[in-house]
Amino acid sequence: AQQSSENSVKAGRHTLGNQVIRKGYMCIHNLGIMKGGSRDYWFVLTSESISWFKDEE
Repeated sequence: AQQSSENSVKAGRHTLGNQVIRKGYMCIHNLGIMKGGSRDYWFVLTSESISWFKDEE
């Protein structure tokens, strides 16, 4: 495994894996999906997915 890793570095290819790209807050405005208008969430964008969570504050 180490040899293939060294070969990819020499060739200039790097695999990202599942790295966090950005974290932050967002506000979703869509009255059709959620009752009560907009809600605040925090999100984590990775190289493979985006996840968002309800802000409890």
